[in-house]
Amino acid sequence: MNLFFLNRNFESENYFNLLFGNIINRLFDELIVSDDTDFGTEFELSLKARPLHSIAAAKESPASIKSIKHKAALQFEYLRKIVPDFKQYHTSVEPAFVSDEFGIRGRLDLFLEDKEDPLKKTIIELKSGKAPSKNLYYMDDNQNKIITGIWHNHFIQVTCYNMLIDSVFENRTGDSCILYSSTDIFPLRDAPNITLKKQEALILRNKIIALSNALRSGNQKIFETFTLKDFGNRPSYIDKKIIEFSKFYHACSKTEIDYFHFFNTFIEK
Repeated sequence: MNLFFLNRNFESENYFNLLFGNIINRLFDELIVSDDTDFGTEFELSLKARPLHSIAAAKESPASIKSIKHKAALQFEYLRKIVPDFKQYHTSVEPAFVSDEFGIRGRLDLFLEDKEDPLKKTIIELKSGKAPSKNLYYMDDNQNKIITGIWHNHFIQVTCYNMLIDSVFENRTGDSCILYSSTDIFPLRDAPNITLKKQEALILRNKIIALSNALRSGNQKIFETFTLKDFGNRPSYIDKKIIEFSKFYHACSKTEIDYFHFFNTFIEK
């Protein structure tokens, strides 16, 4: 939860990953809609569609574009093998949904609708980053071990998509999956639609909204917790950001702190 607000104070640091993710998503979309997608053509079009990201990535590392192309070509072949399995369904690329019931909205990478069963609707979320161990597990509502092989944040994201689709389509059935394009070993992994995760996602959402409302009303206490001691649970790589923010924040004068607080209140409104 704190991570959401911490990250808003930092620019994106890795243009390589941003550009690479955009390229893989474009390649995936084209493979869905066309059986004769050419990698070289689509790769060049992807770079042209994101000129600033391409320039920034090249500036960050002169060899980055060549590296991106090599990695993208490998993932393109993995995707080419699995995409035909989706063609038996009605496919929708990047459809957007809004749920008044849960107060959330989102855009799916791929939405599959069964041609014979109108209630069967499946969510596919593409991830181009590193895939976890296929034996990674979570506990279901009855404390049973469920092996999913997906990262926790990806699980929560797809859980939110499940809430969206379930609220839009009454009595919906079907699956929800993460497609890890970086591996050809068990790339399509189930993200089970379970109540426990929905409750976890809603609690997190409500806490974020509560903190956002507090910032809007001028309560800036959250920034005092951006220290290694008080930040709470987080991945270890976030420590660098926490240290950087804390050093900056506590080195500011009272006038600078007041301006920072006022600006955060302003943007929340």
